Parts: sequence; C-alpha cells; structure tokens
Amino acid sequence: MVRELERKRFLANFPETAPAANPVFFRTYSRREAGLRETWDRVCDRTLKGLISLGKLSPQEAEILERMQRNLKALPSGRWLWVGGTDWIAKSQNFSGAYNCTSTNLQDWKAFGLMMDLAMMGCVRFVG
Repeated sequence: MVRELERKRFLANFPETAPAANPVFFRTYSRREAGLRETWDRVCDRTLKGLISLGKLSPQEAEILERMQRNLKALPSGRWLWVGGTDWIAKSQNFSGAYNCTSTNLQDWKAFGLMMDLAMMGCVRFVG
C-alpha cells in the first residue's frame, strides 16, 4: 500500500531568470537541519561565517562579501556552499573537500597520489 506523503514546497527568492535555481539549491546546497532544509539566508550565514574565519577577513571585507553573496552578485564555490562553515570542514584533514578544482606539476608519485585523492573527492584536476 502506498501512503500519501505531504510534500512541502520550498522556495527561495531567486531571480525569475534562473528557473532551475530553487530545485538545484535545495537538492545540492541546502543542508538538512533537524529534518528541515536550510534557507538561502541560513546558507549565507553559515558560509560567510566560515569564509570570514578562514580568510581572517576585516569587518570591511566581510561586509562586502556578505552584500555580494546575499544579493547574488558573487558566490563562493558550490563546494563551499555545501561544506562551508560546517564542523566537518573545520577539521584539517578535510580541507580538500571544499576544492572545486586543483592543479599541480606531476614531478613525483606523491604529487600523483595527491591528485588522485582530490579526484576521488570530486575535484577537477589540471595537470601541467
């Protein structure tokens, strides 16, 4: 027997010129908190806090960054939208989980190993 489940429709205030923004945002970048999805404002709060801490930004730099992100003028990487400001990314062994892409010169096996590790975490790699 199939049970009817109530489906809640989540919406964020993305521009009409970006019709896929809501499904992509809630599928990919909005984390679950106590069974509910994060709102765009909550994602901004979390990721900005993480960037300000990571970059040791001044209040003026932080204000510019916040204004640009909240107004959808400039955004951090998609990876940062997912992991930025979380306890997981704060652990040094997880730093590469925020990388979208990376590059290196393959001069030895250690560099090759690093590139393979990053590739397994979803990084696009560029080899010089």
